[in-house]
Parts: sequence; structure tokens; C-alpha cells
Amino acid sequence: MAGGSAGEGLILAPNAPIVDAAHRHGVPVLGNVFLPPVAYGGQLQWTRDLVQKDSTGHYPLAARLVAVAAAYGFDGWFINAETSGGNTALATDMLGFMNELKTLGTAQGLRVTWYDAMTVSGSVSWQGALNNQNKTFFQAADSMFVDFRWSQSSLASSATTAQQLGRSPYELWAGVDVEANGTSASVNWDAIVPSAKAHVTSLGFYRPEWTRNHLPASRTPGDFHAADDLFWTGSSLDPSKPSTSASWRAPAVSVADRSTVSSLPFATVFNTGHGLKWYEDGEVTSDKAWNHLGLQDRLPSRRWVVRTSGQRPAVTFDFADAWRGGSSLLVDGALDAPTTLDLYATRLPLTADTVVELTYRTDAGAAAVELAVATAEPSAAGGAPPYTYFPVTSSGDGWETATVPLTGSTGTVHALGVRLTASSGPVRWRLGGLAVRDAAPTPAAPTDLRVTGADGGNLRFAWQVAPGDVRHYELYRTLPDGTRRFLGGTCQSVFYVGGLTAEQGESSGGFEVRAVGELFTVSTAAATTHTW
Repeated sequence: MAGGSAGEGLILAPNAPIVDAAHRHGVPVLGNVFLPPVAYGGQLQWTRDLVQKDSTGHYPLAARLVAVAAAYGFDGWFINAETSGGNTALATDMLGFMNELKTLGTAQGLRVTWYDAMTVSGSVSWQGALNNQNKTFFQAADSMFVDFRWSQSSLASSATTAQQLGRSPYELWAGVDVEANGTSASVNWDAIVPSAKAHVTSLGFYRPEWTRNHLPASRTPGDFHAADDLFWTGSSLDPSKPSTSASWRAPAVSVADRSTVSSLPFATVFNTGHGLKWYEDGEVTSDKAWNHLGLQDRLPSRRWVVRTSGQRPAVTFDFADAWRGGSSLLVDGALDAPTTLDLYATRLPLTADTVVELTYRTDAGAAAVELAVATAEPSAAGGAPPYTYFPVTSSGDGWETATVPLTGSTGTVHALGVRLTASSGPVRWRLGGLAVRDAAPTPAAPTDLRVTGADGGNLRFAWQVAPGDVRHYELYRTLPDGTRRFLGGTCQSVFYVGGLTAEQGESSGGFEVRAVGELFTVSTAAATTHTW
């Protein structure tokens, strides 16, 4: 995670929703220490302050950075020293600081990444390589982000140098700047990830949130996901058939994804962490647009692999309707041949009691639905999983949930998907939920919900966490007519809500918080009231 400036602060910790979403997907998150160039307000004294020693010869800020990361649950620090004017003595102190940060961090399971900027002379001279000017800093870190000035030859020599140091060349991240131009960025891909031989180094994108930032203010969630799919999957929009000739070599061309779906229970409602409304059991419980990455599900990573001999349907996250959360998965097309949609690569152990639940709805046309389950890997890399198909029985119109026993299956589930065979079309079919489970436990309830701060209709809430496993918490306003209005959700035990007002004739407002389990089973509520 990068960020910081002379104006907004030099040390930035990632916020909780980002950490929660990243960890759910198995992705580490780093805080950032940014010592900016002089041209952007950097002061060399800030670098000296960072690496100052105490009377015992230790670096107190190294210990504080480790304590902050451990306390807030993120995974380490990205150190970027770009303030010029230093000397060898300052570089020596920086190296000592890095060594102590690494030693203390490793003991806490943390990692440290160094940015290719300061050199062993103390000057700032971006090398675009691992070499004698910066390798001592690399040795004091877990990895290094190689500045954008790299070339094909400098990356090749960097990989060789890393190996000579007894390190992996993949602990070097070749920086690709996409902040301004996104998928139009000019990149020498063969220098990093050649198509016909082993990768030279790892690939490090700088500011891939271009997928959001380049869109107009009138953007919709769908606009963002279309841009995001183009960035990560490429122009084919099918990671099983990525374009190898396009100027933008999307990660799907060269980077294998790894699944975190490895234990039971597993469930998803295809919640992307934002939405135009909030839904529960197919009903709207808040008509307000919302966003909170901590509520994001583990999403299908290979978006979207569609296997059909006919026309390829459009497959998208859709925000016009949902079973739960803010979005569902929509398949829209002719479906003029049986169509299989890959959903998740998994490593789920099967038992005699394992079942899969699908919650779905057909909005137009008609199609037979089958659950696709593979208990072995494809015969070749990137090939189709060897699916077995289980019929899914439809019970009627509207949202419905079907429970499918995996009769006859043993071992480990390696992939999950669905197959649709249309009997009339075109078809609009949406998947609202998918769960794999042996049992369906209900989480224990939180306790002691209370208002800890109030400024008019702006309220701060806190509660005692529920014992046992909890996916997240959901906070509601209870209304005089007996209904509930969704206010927000979080993986934490505190929440802020702004702009609340009393209902007509109401002297106090009622509030409830519930724990939600991995299968989206919901606890009983902890409740409180607040006098307006």
C-alpha cells in the first residue's frame, strides 16, 4: 500500500476495511512510510528523525512501527526514502533502522519492502535495478520495489544479482506505473514476464486504482467493474483465453491465481463491497448507496471463464438486484448451447455430509441449472476442470435456494461452477448465493450495544464481540412500525453513522447489532435506544 505526502502525513497505516477484504482473499497489506522528494515538500530532518537511535543504540521508531502493524492487524511496512541531501552516515543509520525493523517484524510475522530510491551513499538515485548501490537495503528487507526506470538488461542483471545473494529474483517487484494511463501504459512486458520462458522478476503495479479514478464522477459500480475486468483480464474478458497480442498484457496472461477457498464452511453472496441498495433475502432493507470493503466476499478470481460452443453470454456483477448485500452475478445472453461458467478454484475437503446450496433466480427465458463440481485438476494448465454435473431442481418463480448433496463425490473439490441449458431464450439468470457446508451453525450474539458518542444525528456505536467465529456485524435502526433499516456493517466492534433523524413522533430511536456467520446465518440481536 502506497501513499503519504508532506501535507497529509508521512506514515500511513491501511484502513480496516481494506485489511479485512485483502485478508479474506489471502492478500497481505503493508502500511507506507514515505519520505517525499524535496520538490514535493520533503525535509531531510524527517529522514533523520525516522532513523534516530536511543541511548542503547536501538531505533525506537522501528519498534513503534512493528507495534502499530501488530496492533491493527496489517502485514508490515513499505519504506520509501526519497528525500535527497543525505550522506553515507545517514545511509548507515537507515540500514541499521531497516535491519531492526526487519528483525522485530519477522518475530511478529510481518514483512518489509524497500523502495529503490536511497543509495548506500545516502543520496537519492533511482537505479531501476538491484545493484551495488542498493543491495544492502534489499538484504535488510523481504523484497524491493524496483523503480520505473528499469530496462530489459537491468532487470536481467537484477535477477542475477538476487540469485548471487541467495535470494529469489521474485522478491524484486518491477514497477509498472499505471496511475495516469492505465491499460494504455507503454510497458516492455517481455523484460518482466516473457511469454516463452520463466518470468524475470515479479510485477509491481503502481496505483491500479486507475480502474476507478479515470472514470467520470457519474460512474456506476458496473462501470468500475467493467474497467477492472479489462485491466486484470484483458480485452478478451475471458482469462481462459487471454489476448497475447494486445499492447496491454493483462495479468491473466501470465499470472496464476491462487484460491483461498480451502476450508468448510465456505459461502458467498457475490458482494463486491459496494452497492446501490442493501438486500436481505431478496428484499431491500436500505435504499441508500453504500460502500465498505470489509463486507466484500471472496469473489471469483478468474472473471469470467465461460465454456460454450455457442454465443458467449455477458457475465457481470449486477447491482440492480441481489439476494443479500449489494450485488448478484448476472448471466445474460442467448444461451444457444449448454454454457458452463467457472466460479471458484477451491481446495475443499469432502465428507459424507457435504452439500452445496445455490440461491438463484431466472428473470427472463428458461434454463435448466446444474451444479458443476470437479474433484481433480484439469488435464493441462488452463484447461477445463473435469466437472461432474449435478441437477438443480427448481421449485418455482422468484429467488429460490436449492440444496445439492454431492452424492458419489469423494476427496477434495478443486473447482465449482454452474451449467445452464436454455429451453427458451434469451436468458437472464442471476446467482445470488453459493455455499458449501457440512453443517449450518448460527453465531453467538454480540452484547452491550451502546452509543459512545453523539452529535445531533451523528452517532458512534460500540459493542462487545460475540464469542466464536464471526464473519462480520450488521447494525440496524428499528423503526416504530416494527421494520428494520440497515445502517451498515463491519468486521470491527465499533461503527459511526451520520445524519440520523427521528421518525415522526419518535422521542428515542432503537438500534440493533447482529453477528453474521460465514454461511450468513445471523445471531439474535443486542439492542439499545438513543434519546433524540
